[in-house]
Amino acid sequence: MKIQLDPLQDQAVIALLSEHLADMYANSPPESVHALDVAALRAPNITFWSVREQGEILGCIALKRLADDSGEIKSMRTRAHSRGRGISAALLQTLLDEARRRGYRNLYLETGIQPFFTPAHSLYHKFGFAPCGPFADYGPDPNSCFMRLSLACPQETPMFIVSLTYVVELTQIETYLPAHIAWLERGYAAGLFLASGRKVPRTGGIILAQADSLASLEAALAEDPFQRHGLARYTVTEFIPSKTAPALADLQVAG
Repeated sequence: MKIQLDPLQDQAVIALLSEHLADMYANSPPESVHALDVAALRAPNITFWSVREQGEILGCIALKRLADDSGEIKSMRTRAHSRGRGISAALLQTLLDEARRRGYRNLYLETGIQPFFTPAHSLYHKFGFAPCGPFADYGPDPNSCFMRLSLACPQETPMFIVSLTYVVELTQIETYLPAHIAWLERGYAAGLFLASGRKVPRTGGIILAQADSLASLEAALAEDPFQRHGLARYTVTEFIPSKTAPALADLQVAG
């Protein structure tokens, strides 16, 4: 699965966006549909990503610049047959990483209130979005749910203990160990992982992680070769580090 910037020229991407618009109009009154068409998504203040696997388009997401310090999520979509694989979470995490790189302090979105949108609401809540009032050019709308995520408080980033338990023989683990180590290295480079190692006896492993939310960590764990190939079971414990040794003081959260 590869997420990349997309120029919005591929007919498969355009077809996916047409499906997205059709669903919006099927589930919300026309006056409450705020999804953008292809022409609008090509505006210079919008960044668009698609995700593919073996050449097949699986989903997309867009980031609209509202101001120097804020943006809006648009056009998040996953193909029906690909849902439940963490694709939306991976797309959302890619967008969040770019928003932080730009120095945005707030990220907004508008979505519907009908049952069709319930899975999206759950995903946004997992990533820390909370309800807010209308923003930018939006007005009050009984069929819209407005949400905001503050990106301005990195000191409140929670930590996680990830416990991996192998469910196959060690010979199978060894086969995928190089790919697992490469995945760990990417996590360290991204600032996600703080420590990791094998359990004693060797029945699995432990990862100490720091992430924006449980959902963003789960999106990263879904890419672990051990998980993709069904080699391990994962248990995640979230905590807020209120006291640390002096050498780890940067991890501590006040209060």
